[in-house]
Amino acid sequence: MKYIFLVFILIIMYCCGSRQATLLNHDKNINRDSVLTYYKIIKIDEIKNRLYIIYAQKGDSIYKIISEKEESSLIPCKQIREKDIEFFDLTLIFPYKSLLGVNLSGSYYTTIKGLNINGVMVEVEERSNRSLYRANNLKGLCIIKRE
Repeated sequence: MKYIFLVFILIIMYCCGSRQATLLNHDKNINRDSVLTYYKIIKIDEIKNRLYIIYAQKGDSIYKIISEKEESSLIPCKQIREKDIEFFDLTLIFPYKSLLGVNLSGSYYTTIKGLNINGVMVEVEERSNRSLYRANNLKGLCIIKRE
């Protein structure tokens, strides 16, 4: 019963986090230049032809960034590559800090091995501090310029 409750809570937290990221993406009144930071791209992996996993480094920290794979488009874009240094506007998607105002920090995060993102299991790793991010200025492997 505890595991069912935990899975239920995680599903709710994922949905709330996705909704918050969606709302942030559509708010054009935010000055995004103030939150962009440089990262060095260490590695780019592709999972099940659906997601890109981008490992980016800032200082001594490694960030695991999830980006949905996009269909090829005719619009030219600047694609990221390994060893590039790029600006990313990151949003934390795991671990969740709170749910409905309740602080969720605790030891149960260490028992979670991965998250299901769009039908693909993404492993949570120690080397990226057990955190997953989404880059608001990245679509597939293309850098998006915000207005």
